[in-house]
Amino acid sequence: MKTIAIAGVGLIGGSFALALRKAGFDGKIIGVSSPATVEKALARGVIDEAKPLAQAAAVADLVYLSQPISQILATLDVLETDALITDAGSTKAVICERARKLKRGRFIGGHPMAGK
Repeated sequence: MKTIAIAGVGLIGGSFALALRKAGFDGKIIGVSSPATVEKALARGVIDEAKPLAQAAAVADLVYLSQPISQILATLDVLETDALITDAGSTKAVICERARKLKRGRFIGGHPMAGK
């Protein structure tokens, strides 16, 4: 795996990126988020570059969706990639149902190890 795209590089997505580096991942991490968020992530070395979703997904081996549930669902509606896709959503039924409609990509539901 050489390139990971993280949609939503806030607390959970940014932590995922930092954990990847700590675990020895030496590939490229692309952030997809608001301009202010990716600017902070770039400045702090959390991500290597920022791109729009379509461009990031086109070159990624893994797409990690770390967004609010409504945004994950919207992203799944438009996501076109051959990459492995997973998410940090706190609910799985509705996300997995939407992921079954993907035209491309392989989805494995995930969950953040955060909260109470």
